[in-house]
Amino acid sequence: MVKKIMFFVLAAFLFSFTLPAAAPVAKVVGFEGKVSLTRDGKDILLAEGVSLYEGDKISTAKEASCNVSFDESLNKVVTIEENSVITISVKKLNGLYLASGKVFSLVKKLGKGEKFEVYTPVAVCGVRGTGFSVEHSGGFSRISGYEGIPYVGGIDTKGKIIGLRNLRHGFFTVVKQFQRPANPVRLSYAQRRAWNKWKNKIIQMRKNKRVSIPKEGRAMFRRSNRIKSGIRERREKRRIKKRLEDLRDQRDSSGSGGGQYTIGGE
Repeated sequence: MVKKIMFFVLAAFLFSFTLPAAAPVAKVVGFEGKVSLTRDGKDILLAEGVSLYEGDKISTAKEASCNVSFDESLNKVVTIEENSVITISVKKLNGLYLASGKVFSLVKKLGKGEKFEVYTPVAVCGVRGTGFSVEHSGGFSRISGYEGIPYVGGIDTKGKIIGLRNLRHGFFTVVKQFQRPANPVRLSYAQRRAWNKWKNKIIQMRKNKRVSIPKEGRAMFRRSNRIKSGIRERREKRRIKKRLEDLRDQRDSSGSGGGQYTIGGE
C-alpha cells in the first residue's frame, strides 16, 4: 500500500514538470505610489519589468498609478489610475476587467481581427486601434473617447452585451446597470487636456524604452528578423542585377565596348 502511494506521489511530481508554464500576456512598464499585485491569492512583489499573467489582479492606492503594456513596442498601453482594481483577462475578455476606478488606454497597430476590450460590472468598451478611458464607480460606468471610434455596450441580466454602438472621439457616455449606453455628451476642455497630457507621457515612454518579450518568444522574433533581412538582401541583389543587365543592353545596342559587369557572389 505504501509503495502504491509513493508511486502516485512520484508520478504526480514528475507530471508537474511536463505541464507547460503559462506564458505572460503583459508587463508592468512603470508605477508610482502604492500598487499591489496578486496572483492566485498570493501577493507578488511589484517592480518595473514584472511579467503579468492571465488572472493577475492589480490594485492602486490613493495617488498611485500603474502602467501596463500588452506588447513589446508599447503600442497597447493601459494606465491604471488611483483607487482602482483591475484583473488581467486577455484570453477571456480580450483585455482586462475593471472592478472599480479608472483606466486610460492607448491602443495602436492591432492585427487583423484583433481587438482590445475593457469590461466593467455594467459595460464593455472595445477598440480596434484608438484611445479611450473607462471609469466605474457607484454602479455605473463612464466611457470617454479621445481618438478613433471605440465601441460601447451595456450588459444585461444574463451577461449579454446590449445596445452596442460606436462612440465618436471627443464624447463620453454613461452606462448604468442592465441598461444601454446613454446618449453621448461632448468632453470638456479639461478632460481633453488631461488625455493629451497622459498621451504625451506614453509617447515619451515609448521613445525611452522597449518592453522585453518573453524568453520563449525571442527566438521567433530573431528568426523572423533574419528572414526579413534575407528577403531585403535578395531583392537588392535582383534590383542591381536588373540594372546591370539594362546597362549591358544599352552598351550592346550602341556597339560600344567596355569591361564586364559582375555582381559579387553571382
